[in-house]
Amino acid sequence: MEDLVNFVLLNKEWIFSGIGVFIISLIFLQKKSSRIKINQKQISGDNSSSTQIGNIRDNE
Repeated sequence: MEDLVNFVLLNKEWIFSGIGVFIISLIFLQKKSSRIKINQKQISGDNSSSTQIGNIRDNE
């Protein structure tokens, strides 16, 4: 834990500059998007064609 605090203190300009905020945001968004589960089911009869249209966000 002390190593982490020292790292943040030594690199605070980089961490809180645009690049650091961008990387932290990517990590946060990646973890959030990995929790989204999509469950879609489509049934069609014999000799028929089906088209499935929808937004991923519909299942949240």
